[in-house]
Amino acid sequence: IFRNLIDNSFRHTPSDSPCRIWISATATSTGVTVQLRDSGTETARFPPGSTPGELFVRGQKSQGTGVGLYLVQSLMRQMGGSVNFDLSPGFPVQLQFNRAREDQK
Repeated sequence: IFRNLIDNSFRHTPSDSPCRIWISATATSTGVTVQLRDSGTETARFPPGSTPGELFVRGQKSQGTGVGLYLVQSLMRQMGGSVNFDLSPGFPVQLQFNRAREDQK
């Protein structure tokens, strides 16, 4: 999950500027919330009509297919968590890792 998100940050940061990534985590009564954002200035990294977490094919500038973010979303769901992609600059991502219930341990 983190590898895909960090790789996405590096790929979408202009080559003439440094890529900075900020990660914070907060423990809650139900699990852990992790927030990740980068130094990117793009407000959206997706073709018109597509959304993060779905598969798509980019145009000529990027060969992205959305597979990385689709995997992030799928893995979070499989683990009983959730992900929220924000299309504002810095592409903030919030991951919610829920605490395992006693019957799941």
